[in-house]
Parts: sequence; structure tokens; C-alpha cells
Amino acid sequence: MRTANYTELVKNNQLDIWVCLHFKVLPTDEKFKSLRFETKMLLLTGFMELPTPEQMKMNKSELDSTPRITGDEERNLKKLGYTSEAISRMRQQLDAAGLT
Repeated sequence: MRTANYTELVKNNQLDIWVCLHFKVLPTDEKFKSLRFETKMLLLTGFMELPTPEQMKMNKSELDSTPRITGDEERNLKKLGYTSEAISRMRQQLDAAGLT
């Protein structure tokens, strides 16, 4: 996980700036304007808490040469609304990115 303290971004009113820079969107864009504070925090929390590509690469299964998403991770992804098909696509994307 990333080590930066994301609560500092909120305290310093930099959350909007982070969203604009990370997602390459202008503050005048309707997509940005429609985001609620809670949505911005969810985006930031997901960015900070989800594993980096390097961590995903280290977490691959040596037996079948596919990235390993543990049962706990799959359950958490499903709680967030991801389907089994979406999780399968994530594995395919990791493979295409050379992380397998």
C-alpha cells in the first residue's frame, strides 16, 4: 500500500486538486462538478488502499502463472459491486500488462 497520509490531503483542501491531477480532468468539467465529497474520498481511499502494480506482481501464483486474487480480495471486490466476470477481466488486464 502507498505510504502517503491521505487525510492530510483533506485537511489541506487538496482533495479536489488530487482528483483533477490523478484523473486528468478540469474543475470546470461536468464530470468533476457532479462528484460529491464522499465519492472523491472513495476514489482517494481506493487509490491509497488497493495494491500497486508491483504488489500485484509479487502476489501472483507461481503454479499457474496468473495473478492471484485471494478469496478475501475477491469477496471485497464483490462487496464493491464487481461481478465474477469483471474480476476475470481484471486478471486478463494484468496478464496483458505483463504482470503475470
